[in-house]
Amino acid sequence: MRISVQPSTSPVAIPLYDGGVVMSLPVSSPVVYAARARADALIVVLSESGEAVTRAGGHVLGVPDLSDPIERQGVWDAMFALSLAEMQIIGWDGIVDEDGKDLPFKADNIVHLMLDARAADLYVSQAMAPYRKKETEKNV
Repeated sequence: MRISVQPSTSPVAIPLYDGGVVMSLPVSSPVVYAARARADALIVVLSESGEAVTRAGGHVLGVPDLSDPIERQGVWDAMFALSLAEMQIIGWDGIVDEDGKDLPFKADNIVHLMLDARAADLYVSQAMAPYRKKETEKNV
């Protein structure tokens, strides 16, 4: 089994779509577990009040019926993506608002980016790819 003894801490550029790019720190086991725990906590808060304030101060509200297990899993996946992004994204370029104006990188704007399903899917799949590759190699 091969493991990295000097994990990378250099940010990587992750292209999204329409020219949007985020700079993200690499994903590690502690980050993944922390993002899962944050997603769990956000689901509890959303279940109780229908609104949650994220780590970076973004507001999440208007989620589907969390008593339905399928919808609950979908919301959990979204909260995982948001949590991962809040911990790892350190900047961006080419991210604009609905009027086409540059959206400044601020931690509390990450929630707006991650509420875009296409951007969230692209971010998570690319940010998690090296981590998933390492996990797969460990199981061989």
